[in-house]
Amino acid sequence: MHLNLATGQLLNSSNLIKIADSLILDRKSGKIVLSNLLVPRAGALPTLFDDATLDLNFAETKSIGDLVTFSRASSGTYVDSDGLIKSATTDAPRFDHDPVTGESLGLLIEEERTNYATQSANPSAWTPTNGSTKETFAAVTAPDGSTITQGFRLPDGGSRVYPTLSSPGTVEPVGSVYARAVSGTATLSLFIQGVAVQTNVTVPSDSWVRLNGTKASGGTTAFSVRGNAIQSEDVYLWGAQLEIASFPTSYIPTTGSTVTRAADLASIEGTNFSSWYNQSEGTVFVEAKNYPHPVTGKALVPFAFSDNTYNNLITLAGSTGSNQFNFDVISAGSLQRAILGNFVSSGLKASGGYKSTGSAGSLDGAAAVTSNTPNIPSVIGQLDIGRAHDGINILNGHIARLAYFPTRKTDQELIKITDGTLDPAIITYGITSAGGTFNLRSTGTVDYAVDWDSTGGYETSTSNTLAHTYTAGNYDLVVYSDSVYRPYFNNVTADASQITSVVIGPGANLGTDLTNAWYSASNMTSFVCPFDVTSGVTNLENTWNNCLRLASFPQINTSSVINFSRAWRVCQSLTSFPQIDTSSGINFSEAWRLCQSLTSFPQIDTSSGINFSLAWYNCNQITSFPLLDMSSATTFNAAWVYCAKLATFPAHMFDTTGALVPTAFNDAFSFCALTAQSIENILVSLDTNGATGITLSIDGGTNAAKTTWSAAAVTAYDNLIVKGWTISFNA
Repeated sequence: MHLNLATGQLLNSSNLIKIADSLILDRKSGKIVLSNLLVPRAGALPTLFDDATLDLNFAETKSIGDLVTFSRASSGTYVDSDGLIKSATTDAPRFDHDPVTGESLGLLIEEERTNYATQSANPSAWTPTNGSTKETFAAVTAPDGSTITQGFRLPDGGSRVYPTLSSPGTVEPVGSVYARAVSGTATLSLFIQGVAVQTNVTVPSDSWVRLNGTKASGGTTAFSVRGNAIQSEDVYLWGAQLEIASFPTSYIPTTGSTVTRAADLASIEGTNFSSWYNQSEGTVFVEAKNYPHPVTGKALVPFAFSDNTYNNLITLAGSTGSNQFNFDVISAGSLQRAILGNFVSSGLKASGGYKSTGSAGSLDGAAAVTSNTPNIPSVIGQLDIGRAHDGINILNGHIARLAYFPTRKTDQELIKITDGTLDPAIITYGITSAGGTFNLRSTGTVDYAVDWDSTGGYETSTSNTLAHTYTAGNYDLVVYSDSVYRPYFNNVTADASQITSVVIGPGANLGTDLTNAWYSASNMTSFVCPFDVTSGVTNLENTWNNCLRLASFPQINTSSVINFSRAWRVCQSLTSFPQIDTSSGINFSEAWRLCQSLTSFPQIDTSSGINFSLAWYNCNQITSFPLLDMSSATTFNAAWVYCAKLATFPAHMFDTTGALVPTAFNDAFSFCALTAQSIENILVSLDTNGATGITLSIDGGTNAAKTTWSAAAVTAYDNLIVKGWTISFNA
């Protein structure tokens, strides 16, 4: 990034091209900057416009830059930042402002218009009738900055003032006039040929209001301002204008005859165009303000990329006579359209990204609408601003900003650039970096944005591996998405080990499969997740495997999970575990293996569980175990091996199981601390089960020796041997 000392703007260094020893071209704005005014700015935050190859920020710069060709075959007026109407000379672009707020509206683009009020700023030449009179009042400043004392007294609702008019004949006219009360407020109405076109407008005494209204065709020999029937009104009137149209345009001054203001024409062609445009893919953004649309018979066209025909065209535009707004890609006469929604007349922000693999657009921050665009026009050669290439459908409004990017932006970025709310923060990672690369990892189809350090600088991506370089320190990394986003660090320790915490947002959609999501996030100390976010997850295999420092685990909805295999394997810092819903679980293999700080275990629902191999392997701080429903289980191979402090085990645990495999209890209770009563509970339950030909290990560790067993235990043992069991024990 570089700081422009003359303007205070940050410029993307990649857009700066040296064209002479002391001159630098900024490709985004088309402006030439003196090189001694550019200062490198390290660490500046990126913005969504940094990679634009064209950025015509008319509202901010009030300049068309060096790429745009502009013409207008007459002068034209605009409202300056001081709120006064000013005149721009022939071929000079007009940068307009809101007369009340002073807001910079951008480049004003209007069609040709004629003012048929021939003494627009000379109210002394206007005609008062029906009791109204010309009066001289205290001097005030007119909308153009001149001084005016001429006013009118309108004693009642029938009194009226007629501006001097050259009738345009039988047409659809629109009339407009500026009005201001002498004191207090006044209530005025506007009439054309005796028809009220705007009624009972309150006019203040501290500012000017532009009255305007349209009459259907039928003749325009009369255009008047009228008072009201309740009280007499003293008013100033100025700037009369009568145009042949259904809406007014900017003020056209006249001094005795009609005056025509020519159309504004702005375009980029030739090498000025080809230097930044990409034929195969790209994204365009436009912000337009204060236009009259929808208008019968006309379309809202803020810009058009074309080959100077309608056969090859890319545009964000409204439908004719409608407020429907579209992103259109036309190739060889074939229309490919995404309907983005309905625009409003106060303004819009829209974006559209095109590529043969699919295009999309967003209007005013709404969800992106996609379209199938296998054919992208490859002969685009010009950009027309505020109109179509043939001069039809001129905007009659303002272009605040028009930008172009040489790549097809992601749907997330299309939304964000139009001021949409970025999709919800679905995951916040605490990151501790020693300095270097961190890869944000996911799997499946993704479309997301990431704020690498929670400072508001967003990067969007559809990549499953997105790299970022950190300086040494601690950061909060935030991931945003409105679609499925599945984390997938998958034992890549170089990245996973930099994660110190995970907070899942309430709007997250993690999909159904979280296999290997945070596998080997060995420095993660906390995991926070709203209960219902995981309601649709069916697979938690290896999800938190090797999260060595995870000290606690939340109560989450695991009611749909089928596979818990190795889910919390080697979570060595967990001291307790919540009673989550495991009713759908089938595979619990190694689920809590090496959770060596667990001192107890909850009575979870294991009624659907089949595989419990190594499930509690080496949970060496657990002293007692709850009675669980093992009615579907088929294997417990090494399930409690090396639970060195496990002394108490319940009765009836295995009375009913699934069809046990021959090695179902191989090493199941080896190296535990089972009391004689616990061994009795196990043997009697297995005898009750009725299974035959199974291997059972209750040897090693401090398991009670057979010499201490109860008579019931010995009887059960003998029965199992008869049933073909092989049992190892401490003698």
